Amino acid sequence: MVAEVAVARRVSNLSASSWLADAFTLDDFMPATLGALERGEISLWSARQISQQISVLEDIALRWLADELVATEAPGLPPGKVKQLAKTRVMRIDPAAADARAVEARAERYVTATVGEDGDGFLTAKLPAEQALACWNAIHDHATALYAGGDPDGRSVSRIMCDTFVERLTGAIQAGELKTHVSLVMTDATLLGFDDAPGQLIGLGPVPPRVARLVAATGDTWIKRLYTDAVDGSALLIDTRARLFSGKLRTNIIARDQACRGPACLTRIADIDHIVEHTRGGRTNRANGQGLSKGCHTLRDHRGVHVSKSADSNAVIWTLPLGARVTTLPPPALGYGSSGGDQLEHRRELTRRGEGPPDDPNAHAWATFTTHQSPGYGPTGYSRPP
Repeated sequence: MVAEVAVARRVSNLSASSWLADAFTLDDFMPATLGALERGEISLWSARQISQQISVLEDIALRWLADELVATEAPGLPPGKVKQLAKTRVMRIDPAAADARAVEARAERYVTATVGEDGDGFLTAKLPAEQALACWNAIHDHATALYAGGDPDGRSVSRIMCDTFVERLTGAIQAGELKTHVSLVMTDATLLGFDDAPGQLIGLGPVPPRVARLVAATGDTWIKRLYTDAVDGSALLIDTRARLFSGKLRTNIIARDQACRGPACLTRIADIDHIVEHTRGGRTNRANGQGLSKGCHTLRDHRGVHVSKSADSNAVIWTLPLGARVTTLPPPALGYGSSGGDQLEHRRELTRRGEGPPDDPNAHAWATFTTHQSPGYGPTGYSRPP
């Protein structure tokens, strides 16, 4: 369902998942909030905030109680206040549920990396509050002490904190002398300063040419030749002679695809998938491989999803259970926005060619939705014809 909504609304899988979760909760358990939204008394953002706070209540009767109380008080309040209102009401109605939510939230930990607008980046960690504060205090105290003693490089406390963070996390003696593996795609002309075309930092996105040259000059750098398709601009082959490493086929496919090839997904690649399944004779080679996120790899194994490969291009065609077809292509090697006119038109033609009803209606299972109405509930059935 997430994939269907993402394709239909042309949004990411993450956005579609969030919309679906809130829609089901509003329709099933929150008639008062839904009514206030329909009458224009609260904004959509406020309704979603209320939904997310009330969803922790497992008892349906308590959800309806919280829904009525919050929907009565929310009109006229700004969204931020509505969130506080809903959170307070939930805590008062069922303190145990609030405690359980806190325990669950503390157990959910992750680290994310995103690229900024001008070649900078953000590394974010979700930790228990006391651990996050302890980490911050440790690098802040260290940076303050160095600054007070007179930093030889004249750095501010903030810059010392950032350098200390990188050094302690990577084990580097200095933040500018990292020895790690990152993949940066750029033209030889940009590398040598003859051109100012942006580079592509694989897994993060585009970086300005000067930043690309700085990254290329940082630490131990290995340069590999990458050959691109003159027709659509995607990466074809990577020369691996510069360095021996395991999993060179995986590295090649990740460099070509850059991000997940699933429908409406641009998250990081976690798995390399056989387009034609190995059990059906699919070969383990570059032409039959595609990079997928964990979510899209799971989606691909759904019995109602059919994935096929174009016979004359790098295109992969996904057919979803309700019949929508999505064509995915490897991005241009230097990122979207780098294609010439002919390449762009060719890519559009390949995408248009894959759209429309499936060629073989029996190639995948068709899904139908059935709705069983009961008090307080919305759609509860999901069935398939024989």
